Amino acid sequence: MNKLHKNTDAWKKKAENDLTVVSDLFDSEHDLFDIICFHAQQGAEKYLKALMVDNGLTPPKIHDLGQLLKLMKKLFPEIKELYSNANWLSRFAVESRYPSALDLSITKQDTQKAKNIAEKIKIFCLKKMENNY
Repeated sequence: MNKLHKNTDAWKKKAENDLTVVSDLFDSEHDLFDIICFHAQQGAEKYLKALMVDNGLTPPKIHDLGQLLKLMKKLFPEIKELYSNANWLSRFAVESRYPSALDLSITKQDTQKAKNIAEKIKIFCLKKMENNY
Protein backbone atom coordinates (compact mmCIF):
# COMPACT_ATOMS: atom_id res chain seq x y z
CA MET A 1 0.00 0.00 0.00
CA ASN A 2 1.46 3.35 -0.94
CA LYS A 3 1.62 6.35 1.36
CA LEU A 4 -1.26 8.15 -0.38
CA HIS A 5 -3.68 5.27 0.18
CA LYS A 6 -2.45 4.78 3.74
CA ASN A 7 -3.36 8.42 4.49
CA THR A 8 -6.69 7.99 2.73
CA ASP A 9 -7.43 4.95 4.86
CA ALA A 10 -6.62 6.91 8.03
CA TRP A 11 -9.12 9.63 7.05
CA LYS A 12 -11.74 7.01 6.19
CA LYS A 13 -11.25 5.29 9.56
CA LYS A 14 -11.78 8.58 11.43
CA ALA A 15 -14.86 9.29 9.30
CA GLU A 16 -16.30 5.86 10.05
CA ASN A 17 -15.75 6.40 13.76
CA ASP A 18 -17.87 9.55 13.60
CA LEU A 19 -20.60 7.82 11.61
CA THR A 20 -20.62 4.92 14.06
CA VAL A 21 -21.33 7.43 16.82
CA VAL A 22 -24.16 8.84 14.70
CA SER A 23 -25.77 5.43 14.22
CA ASP A 24 -25.33 4.33 17.82
CA LEU A 25 -26.70 7.54 19.31
CA PHE A 26 -29.51 7.85 16.77
CA ASP A 27 -30.81 4.44 17.79
CA SER A 28 -30.41 5.10 21.51
CA GLU A 29 -33.09 6.24 23.92
CA HIS A 30 -31.32 9.57 24.50
CA ASP A 31 -32.18 12.78 22.67
CA LEU A 32 -28.60 13.81 21.92
CA PHE A 33 -29.54 15.60 18.72
CA ASP A 34 -26.75 18.18 18.86
CA ILE A 35 -24.10 15.48 19.32
CA ILE A 36 -25.52 13.36 16.52
CA CYS A 37 -25.59 16.28 14.08
CA PHE A 38 -22.05 17.30 15.06
CA HIS A 39 -20.69 13.81 14.38
CA ALA A 40 -22.65 13.56 11.11
CA GLN A 41 -20.94 16.76 9.97
CA GLN A 42 -17.57 15.48 11.15
CA GLY A 43 -17.99 12.17 9.34
CA ALA A 44 -18.94 13.91 6.11
CA GLU A 45 -16.03 16.35 6.47
CA LYS A 46 -13.53 13.54 7.01
CA TYR A 47 -14.85 11.55 4.05
CA LEU A 48 -14.45 14.63 1.85
CA LYS A 49 -10.92 15.10 3.15
CA ALA A 50 -10.19 11.41 2.46
CA LEU A 51 -11.32 11.97 -1.12
CA MET A 52 -9.04 14.98 -1.37
CA VAL A 53 -6.05 13.03 -0.06
CA ASP A 54 -6.88 10.14 -2.38
CA ASN A 55 -6.60 12.57 -5.28
CA GLY A 56 -3.32 14.10 -4.16
CA LEU A 57 -4.77 17.22 -2.55
CA THR A 58 -3.92 18.53 0.90
CA PRO A 59 -7.12 19.09 2.87
CA PRO A 60 -7.37 22.55 4.39
CA LYS A 61 -8.09 22.95 8.09
CA ILE A 62 -11.66 24.12 7.58
CA HIS A 63 -15.04 22.69 8.54
CA ASP A 64 -17.17 24.21 5.77
CA LEU A 65 -18.36 21.30 3.67
CA GLY A 66 -19.42 23.56 0.82
CA GLN A 67 -15.91 24.97 0.59
CA LEU A 68 -14.42 21.48 0.57
CA LEU A 69 -16.76 20.51 -2.26
CA LYS A 70 -15.82 23.60 -4.25
CA LEU A 71 -12.14 22.70 -3.95
CA MET A 72 -12.91 19.44 -5.76
CA LYS A 73 -15.37 20.64 -8.39
CA LYS A 74 -12.76 20.53 -11.17
CA LEU A 75 -12.02 16.88 -10.38
CA PHE A 76 -15.66 15.95 -9.94
CA PRO A 77 -18.10 18.35 -11.66
CA GLU A 78 -21.06 16.29 -10.38
CA ILE A 79 -20.06 17.16 -6.81
CA LYS A 80 -22.21 20.29 -7.11
CA GLU A 81 -25.23 18.05 -6.47
CA LEU A 82 -24.10 17.84 -2.83
CA TYR A 83 -23.77 21.61 -2.23
CA SER A 84 -27.11 22.51 -0.69
CA ASN A 85 -27.18 19.56 1.69
CA ALA A 86 -23.53 20.02 2.60
CA ASN A 87 -24.08 23.68 3.39
CA TRP A 88 -27.02 22.78 5.66
CA LEU A 89 -24.92 20.17 7.48
CA SER A 90 -21.96 22.56 7.91
CA ARG A 91 -23.84 24.58 10.52
CA PHE A 92 -23.31 21.75 13.00
CA ALA A 93 -19.50 21.87 12.77
CA VAL A 94 -19.04 24.53 15.41
CA GLU A 95 -22.33 25.89 16.68
CA SER A 96 -23.63 22.55 17.95
CA ARG A 97 -20.57 22.11 20.19
CA TYR A 98 -21.47 25.04 22.43
CA PRO A 99 -24.56 26.13 24.36
CA SER A 100 -26.66 28.18 21.99
CA ALA A 101 -30.11 28.73 20.61
CA LEU A 102 -29.25 26.17 17.91
CA ASP A 103 -29.30 23.40 20.54
CA LEU A 104 -32.92 24.13 21.34
CA SER A 105 -34.07 23.98 17.76
CA ILE A 106 -32.45 20.69 16.64
CA THR A 107 -35.13 18.06 16.14
CA LYS A 108 -35.20 14.30 15.59
CA GLN A 109 -36.00 15.11 11.95
CA ASP A 110 -32.85 17.25 11.76
CA THR A 111 -30.80 14.36 13.07
CA GLN A 112 -32.30 12.04 10.46
CA LYS A 113 -31.52 14.58 7.74
CA ALA A 114 -27.95 15.03 9.04
CA LYS A 115 -27.47 11.26 9.11
CA ASN A 116 -28.82 10.91 5.56
CA ILE A 117 -26.61 13.70 4.19
CA ALA A 118 -23.51 12.23 5.82
CA GLU A 119 -24.31 8.83 4.30
CA LYS A 120 -24.86 10.38 0.88
CA ILE A 121 -21.49 12.14 1.06
CA LYS A 122 -19.85 8.92 2.27
CA ILE A 123 -21.25 6.94 -0.66
CA PHE A 124 -20.18 9.61 -3.16
CA CYS A 125 -16.64 9.67 -1.76
CA LEU A 126 -16.26 5.91 -1.57
CA LYS A 127 -17.39 5.50 -5.19
CA LYS A 128 -14.87 8.07 -6.36
CA MET A 129 -12.06 6.57 -4.26
CA GLU A 130 -12.88 3.10 -5.54
CA ASN A 131 -12.05 4.33 -9.03
CA ASN A 132 -8.52 5.25 -7.88
CA TYR A 133 -7.59 1.75 -6.72
